[in-house]
Amino acid sequence: MVLFSLHLGRVSVLALAACLAGVACPGAQADVSATVQEILDGKELYIDSKPARVKDKANAPQRVSTGNSRGQLAFESGAAGRLNRFSKLKLGADCFLLGKGQILVSGKQNGCIKSSRMSVRGTNYVIDVSESGEAELSVLEGSVEVTPSRNGQPTGAASTVVEAGQKVRLSPLGVVLALLKLSPADYTSVLTGPLFQGFKSALPGFSSLESYIRRNVPGVSLPKPKAARSGSYRVKGQNEELVVDEVVCDIDKPFTLRTIGGFKLLYQMSPTGPGGGTYSYNGTCDNCGDIVFSGEGTYSINLQGVGTGTLSMSDTQVSVSSPTMGSHNRGAGKWTYSITPEACPNK
Repeated sequence: MVLFSLHLGRVSVLALAACLAGVACPGAQADVSATVQEILDGKELYIDSKPARVKDKANAPQRVSTGNSRGQLAFESGAAGRLNRFSKLKLGADCFLLGKGQILVSGKQNGCIKSSRMSVRGTNYVIDVSESGEAELSVLEGSVEVTPSRNGQPTGAASTVVEAGQKVRLSPLGVVLALLKLSPADYTSVLTGPLFQGFKSALPGFSSLESYIRRNVPGVSLPKPKAARSGSYRVKGQNEELVVDEVVCDIDKPFTLRTIGGFKLLYQMSPTGPGGGTYSYNGTCDNCGDIVFSGEGTYSINLQGVGTGTLSMSDTQVSVSSPTMGSHNRGAGKWTYSITPEACPNK
């Protein structure tokens, strides 16, 4: 019986009604932030030079850096970023700025370096910035538009679109030095390297990356994420009118969550690896008339010790629609719930 609540962006029925009526929708534009999901190889992950822990949040314009440790961040956009050792980034208004080191990004999150902006389209990509300021962008899946910039502003120079299976080398001034095809060996190097090995937290774009590699890069396989711990669990949480109370018999297999009470929502949870996956939902509520709620997002599962832990959910798309008032997109919401082991009633 997973017991947990679903907020739809922490918006009450009255707020949603006001939103549909044309009043400003609360929470439509969340602050840019990144939350620490995982730290590997010690504790040398920092927010503004202060040691960080899992669940700590950094907000723009704060800086996140690593010493001889690696880490995974959950961006407000729903994407994830994995920082290699000795890396430095700064959170910005609509992208992060990687000043040094290496990051793997999975999902819809734009990235920047001093000389260029990387605009993504649901992508898995790696940025590597050297001490000299030269950079390399490798697009593992999807596509990225690289736009030359100075101080965060476009220079007017032509953009370069880097497609899946390509990498581009950039000078410290953003000049394209080479546009090359990624070889199977390049993919293997990334997939067996420090941006993948040892991580348990799920990557939002893992399934898309896996599908692309199977279709286009024969002979290369993705590493299997380390299983957190399979089994049945109760997840607890509540917010306003939204409550779910169910037992999930196997968190490593697709499962559903149903809200009870005033809201009647059905969540379809689809694991993309032992550490989490994606979800979609739809439903109505008792006092909302013909309003229909729907959306999708990503979730991650982090277990500790004897199996207790958290299930974190992050909406990437929320829609509130009505035949009489049309459809309105909402800003993303993000929540974390406690989970504890509980026997499956069907076993």
